[in-house]
Order: sequence, then C-alpha cells, then structure tokens
Amino acid sequence: MSRTLTVACCVFVVICLMSVSAASQEALAADPVSGWEDAVMLEFLNADNYEPDPPQVSADPFGNAFVVWGQWDGVRYCTFADRYVYGRGWTGVELIDSTFTDDCTHPDVAVDGHGNAIAVWGQTTSFVSSVWANRYVVGEGWGTPEVIETQTEVAGLPKVVVEPSGNATVVWTQYLSGHGHLWSNRYVVGLGWGVEEEVEPYVENAFSFDIALDGTGCVVAVWSQDDVTHNNVSANRYVPGEGWGEAEMIGGNLPGDTAEPKVAVDSSGNATAVWYQFDGAYWSICYNRYEVGEGWGAAGLIEHDNSEDASAVRVADDGSGTALAVWQQDYAGVPSIWSSFYVPGEGWGTPGTVEDSSEFAYIPTAVMYGPDNRTVLWHHW
Repeated sequence: MSRTLTVACCVFVVICLMSVSAASQEALAADPVSGWEDAVMLEFLNADNYEPDPPQVSADPFGNAFVVWGQWDGVRYCTFADRYVYGRGWTGVELIDSTFTDDCTHPDVAVDGHGNAIAVWGQTTSFVSSVWANRYVVGEGWGTPEVIETQTEVAGLPKVVVEPSGNATVVWTQYLSGHGHLWSNRYVVGLGWGVEEEVEPYVENAFSFDIALDGTGCVVAVWSQDDVTHNNVSANRYVPGEGWGEAEMIGGNLPGDTAEPKVAVDSSGNATAVWYQFDGAYWSICYNRYEVGEGWGAAGLIEHDNSEDASAVRVADDGSGTALAVWQQDYAGVPSIWSSFYVPGEGWGTPGTVEDSSEFAYIPTAVMYGPDNRTVLWHHW
C-alpha cells in the first residue's frame, strides 16, 4: 500500500477524559498498518481545573488533522485548536477566537484537501449570540476571526463541511420571532464569505440538524422539524451555483416523534439519512435514501426489535454508496452497540452486534474509508 493510501485510512479520535478533580483532552490516531498510537495530552489544566467541552476533529486525505474545543478560562468560554501533522505529531494549542470578553461555544472544524481548515463557533456579544469563523492556511496559520451572519437574534450551534478545493458551507440554528430555523453561509476560496440564506422556510421549530458533503460540493442537510402534530424529519440539498432547493419532509407517515437525524453522502451525491423514532411503545431506527435524479424515497425501518429502545444512531458511507448504520440497542436495561449495512441494489442487511460485552456500551460513531474498511467507536462503561 502506498504511503498516501495508508495515511488516508488513518482514524483520529479525540477524547475528553474526566476524573473527579480534573479533565483534559487526550488524542489518539490509528493507522491501518501500525494500529492505535499512544494517547497524547493535547492541553493541560490551569490551576482552577476548568474542564474542556467535548472536542470536534477533522482530517485531510494525507493524515493531517485539526481538533477544536471550547473551554472556560476563569473569565469566559474560549475556542481552542490544535493541529496534527502526519509524521510529526501535534503542534500545540492555540486560541483561535479574538475576544477577551465574549463567550465562544460549540465549535466545529473541517479540513480541505490541502490541509487548510475552517473552524466555526457561536460567540455571545451584548447578550446576543452570532456565528463566527476562522480559517487556517498551511504555511500561514490561523487568520482573523469574522462574523458570518448579520441577523439581530440569537444564532449558534454551527456545523461546517469543506470541499477538497477549500470552499465551505456552514449551517447553524437561527432564532427568529421565538422559533428556531436553519440558515447557512458559503465560503469561496479567493472571494471569502457570502451572504447568509435560509435552509428551510417552515414556521415551526427546526432543530437537531446534520450536514454532509458529496464529491461535487453539494450539501445535504437533515433535521428534526416540528410539523405541528409531532417532530418529523425534513431535508434539503444545496447545489453550488444554484443554492438550496425546496425543503421536504422525509420522515414518512408514522405519528411518533423523531430524534437526532444524521446523514452521510457518497461521492455521487446519493444520501442516507437515519434517525430514531417513537412508535408509541419503543424507539426504533429508521432511514430514508436520496438518489440523484430521483429524490427521496419512502422512509423505513432498519431494525425491527420491538422489545426495547434503540437510539443514538449514526451513519457513514464508503464513497460508493455502501452505508453503515450503528446505534445503541437496549436489552434488559443494558445498552449494547448494533449495526447494519446498506448495499445499493440490495438494501439493509440483518442487524448484528458490534461488541459482546455484558457491560454498558453507548453513543457509537462510525467512519468508512473505501471498500471493506470501517471503524466503529463507542463509550464503554
């Protein structure tokens, strides 16, 4: 295997390790040939033992990565970042916001094909939260943070995806007249940030969203949408040069509330959305598929266990359309990790366990990198 291919299959994990008296960020990286590296401390507590918030991580195709997190410094919540360079290790923690008074929360980060990164976060000024961004350029470092939306009401919880070329899309929760909505902005290399625009036109609350990017720069967004009767799942798609399409409900006709929709997209733009939904007795794992040229299909079930709850579902795609869903499944009150594969032309396979421990396993996540390569991670107690 070539060096590029080997590095491209690296998996990065950043863990917020907690103890009674202290908390710190520890990071691990896994190479498909050499396996997991030793954990490395990314930051050290000051004298007041302020705990870091859960980190976010993103890597480029060559094994370089960024991690961002929020942390109280005794005066305010700050946004910090560290960079991992393949073959060298972590380069050191940097403060990437530019304020000495405003709280900065819920950061996210994404890396392009050249190792440049964009970080976003919510920043509170005069009791109103706005969405801010900063860009890291290889050889130059972090730039000057800037606000990327102009609304006068609360905005926050941003998520970002970046194309290999460096163009980026950010989506966030924007409150207007007391209701939560989804808005977005685009960064274009050489031009900078554009003007924010709505992702969805609904009157009621939109919340708990996820976004994913295909190989051509198209973005798929999914979210929980209050449709007056219950919390449904809605979706929309962004096409470069055209903008956002028309949002539509994709959760089907089941009456129960939905929760935590997630989405993965293959290189051609086909998408798999997953969520968990209450049927009146238990929570079950559901899905819908978007096919380019056809649109969204009918919502369906991935798992059919009607004895206990299934929740915390996540989804990954290998780039060719094969998807992996992983979730937390309760049995006799003990959560374990289950999974199922979606194969184009065949559908979902029979669900099976990922781990066989009798102890608590919960909140899984998954990545796929090419055919037959996948990594599933979860909390174990």
